[in-house]
Amino acid sequence: MRKFIIIIGIIFLGLSSLLAQNSKDQKTLYKTTQEAFNKEQFGLALPLLLKYDSIYHGDYVIKYQIGVCYLNTEFERTKAIPYIEFAMKSDRTAMPSEVYKDLAELYHLDYRIEESAKMYRSYQRLEPSEKKWVEKQLFTLETAKILLNDSLNIQIENIGPPVNTECSEISPYISADESMMYYQEKDSRSFFVAYYKNDKWYQKTKLDIPNLNNYKVVRFAGISPSGDQIFVQLGDSVNTDLYYGDNLLKTCNQLDRFNDHINSKYHESSVSISPDGSTLYFSSDRPGGFGGYDIYACRLDSNEHWGKAENLGPVVNSEADELQPFIHPSLGKLYFSSNGHKTMGGFDIFEAFFYNNQWQEVKNVGYPINTTFDEKGYSINAKGSAAYWSSSRNDQTLHYDVYKVFLKENIPLTLVKGKVLAGDPPKPIEAQIQVIDKATHTLLKYVYNPNPKTGNYLLIFPPGKDYDMVVRAEGYKPYIINIYLPNQTYFYENFQEIILSPIRVNSLGATIGEEIKVTNTFYDIYSQQKDSTISTSVDSATDKKYDQLLQLIEKLIITTDTLGLSKAAYVTEEIEATGNDPQMLEPEKDYDYLFGLIEEAIETTDSTALRVLDENSINHITYQLRYFYDIDQMNEQLPERYILNDTIFAINLLSDQLKQKQALIIENENHKIESEKLKLIKKRITECTIQFEKDKAEITPQYYERLSELAQLLNHNPNLYIRVTGFAQSKEDPNLAISRATEVRQYLADQNLDLHKTVTEANYNSASSLKSNQKVEIVIFESNKALYADGVFNMAVKLNPNYTIENNSNPKQASNSVNSNEFGSVDAQSSFYSVQIAAGSNLLGIKDPFFRKQKAIIVYSHNGLYKYCLGRFANHEAASQYKNELRKKGFGDAFVVQFINGKRVE
Repeated sequence: MRKFIIIIGIIFLGLSSLLAQNSKDQKTLYKTTQEAFNKEQFGLALPLLLKYDSIYHGDYVIKYQIGVCYLNTEFERTKAIPYIEFAMKSDRTAMPSEVYKDLAELYHLDYRIEESAKMYRSYQRLEPSEKKWVEKQLFTLETAKILLNDSLNIQIENIGPPVNTECSEISPYISADESMMYYQEKDSRSFFVAYYKNDKWYQKTKLDIPNLNNYKVVRFAGISPSGDQIFVQLGDSVNTDLYYGDNLLKTCNQLDRFNDHINSKYHESSVSISPDGSTLYFSSDRPGGFGGYDIYACRLDSNEHWGKAENLGPVVNSEADELQPFIHPSLGKLYFSSNGHKTMGGFDIFEAFFYNNQWQEVKNVGYPINTTFDEKGYSINAKGSAAYWSSSRNDQTLHYDVYKVFLKENIPLTLVKGKVLAGDPPKPIEAQIQVIDKATHTLLKYVYNPNPKTGNYLLIFPPGKDYDMVVRAEGYKPYIINIYLPNQTYFYENFQEIILSPIRVNSLGATIGEEIKVTNTFYDIYSQQKDSTISTSVDSATDKKYDQLLQLIEKLIITTDTLGLSKAAYVTEEIEATGNDPQMLEPEKDYDYLFGLIEEAIETTDSTALRVLDENSINHITYQLRYFYDIDQMNEQLPERYILNDTIFAINLLSDQLKQKQALIIENENHKIESEKLKLIKKRITECTIQFEKDKAEITPQYYERLSELAQLLNHNPNLYIRVTGFAQSKEDPNLAISRATEVRQYLADQNLDLHKTVTEANYNSASSLKSNQKVEIVIFESNKALYADGVFNMAVKLNPNYTIENNSNPKQASNSVNSNEFGSVDAQSSFYSVQIAAGSNLLGIKDPFFRKQKAIIVYSHNGLYKYCLGRFANHEAASQYKNELRKKGFGDAFVVQFINGKRVE
């Protein structure tokens, strides 16, 4: 408040003149008015003076006093101009020098730049000692003149209700994705949060913060980029400190004080934290600065404590006040309010630029964002397309409102909005995310943990960086997911969905592994709009404009909460519980608008536009990995990743996929694996038993589902292999061990299992008479190299060394041809081609399941083994064609052999 003293003689003369003409009531009114004015009760005096002026319109003393009252209001100061002008014209010589100074300030507020300068010069002539101060004001006027001439062509709007009311709303802070806004009502202890959806703000909620009444000064001081953490300034007229707390929709259960490197015995106000949580910016009037309030920065040390505060230096700080810092997620720009740099008058918003590891430049953001009135606080979204601040906008509304400016700047950042889901079916899960800068091998300390109720998370990255995300969720292994960001010149949005799901063998009731699927969808809408080749590719003969489609897609991206970060789940539940705002009640959840946009997008585009969009968008990049548990290792050791002084154990999504692909490359001609240099890593994943009835080799129906499920599992996972081992007890025919194994293997082959992935064995122990040995054991392995290569006849069965067959000749002593009533024989005089399908050390009967549905079976003895062939052909070409048919049927190792004069040709 200012006090304006008029010469006693002027007041006395004016009073005498009026008293001579007025009635008793008018004298009483005048006396009451003057008493209020002299006591500086301007709010009480103003309406009385206005009433008196309506009666005695020409009295310059009353005019002057009305001007003084308006000067001392918060939002009506410029209304003083005509009243003071009238008084000066009536008797300029009677006016004190302060009147010239005050009228100069009023002209300045009213953008009457030249008149303001003239009054300041008149004041300087009357008060030569104020020359330095006047020169500073003239410099501010020149700055205002330049900024007015270079006015920005931008759109500014009052965001309206429910945020703005008849009260004054101050200190607005938005989350990086613009989905939430926190703010305070001036001259109250009430903090609010509002939510942004469908291009409008809705559903403001009052925050419940305990123990605020313990402090005389309570001010909202900032939020984290994700909006999950709030900052508050608490104290009294002597000292205020900064506190932080977690926001839980409507409640912040506890506020904790920052350490003494941030807080001091003086005033600390307004906080902004970098996206990685490593640097905190705040304003303080502690000694040792450049004057008034300065902006300082604190950084987290290796022990997760805030280190010593560092003044940002003379480029940012001036001899006056710098308040309400806001670090943009790009980290290259700091916004703040100052009355010490090149302002239009009072506090203006400034932008400081950081490069070459230091603050290099400070720039006024310009008119009409800044005015000749005070502008304090400025919060800009990560995209750089919109900013918010509180202003009276030249006292238009007679209170402070929150305003939004639509910026044309497009900041080259990538904003990752994602969701973590887990289970079958997938649902939100409590998870943790850490981010590693691959260039510096540092772990970014701030973790954007997903919301456990919605699974949503948000990450912000500058261009030209290569990051790894470490994702941890309870009940699953940790994974490393790479995020590569090119040196883009536009703002990118990446919509990422991470789904973790168990891999189960239902018939066994066992979880044998897990799967992670990561889907990324990039849209760079703005760069596409600048590409003229896109618009010319669309059929312009119709009304289906490509630009319109892009705009619709941008609306869809903003509107849908499938992959968004908004607290919509919390908000809608709160609406349901309280019954507030029936327009927002479930189940609609404003989906009608979203569905309307989808329908409009379909109607707006055609196949050409969709094709162009698909060709010019980085769209739906999906990574998928299946990880199987090793049942032989209770505490399986995951790959190590060293991050400076830390070690992370996690599965690398991309590198594991590449290793698997490399391991599966087989050189068929030489029957040799290319990736021989890789060390064999073999894991036993699961095992099961198929029981048989005594003296039988037929699979009972109860096992059909299990075998079908195992075959499907192997078919879907190229790095899985199976071992089938048959058993027979001592009271059974030893051949049943073989028959049971081949029966199971054949069933798997009938389920389209590639027989290269199997090996069949038999085990017979003449000393065992246990019923439990009437079985086939199945073991599934995971291997980074092919376990069973070409050339190894996996259909062959091997019994353990104790196995003997009564009345069976030793194959090593057998002749080169076998005559049997059950098999076709090799005629000593004939010459033909046949297709060999298997070899083994034991002679199988024609009714053996291995030969099921096969005809013209030939068996012969060769190199100590019984060998089995199918078909007789006059030439190699016919035999080769039959070989191909057999391979398709599951005999993957089949090959052509030739017999001449009853013997196989080597």
